[in-house]
Amino acid sequence: MIDVRESTDKLKILIVDDSELNRELLAGMLGDEYEIYQVEKNDIKVNGTQIFG
Repeated sequence: MIDVRESTDKLKILIVDDSELNRELLAGMLGDEYEIYQVEKNDIKVNGTQIFG
């Protein structure tokens, strides 16, 4: 689980993609300016319900 309460003053971005390579590339481009969180789309749930097919 991602805990955004333990964070810096940077704005937060959640990168959702099944490709780890895509997530890492995007995180590398944005990581200096933003606090980055990464997950696969199958890991996204809201109130226990998966929101991506």
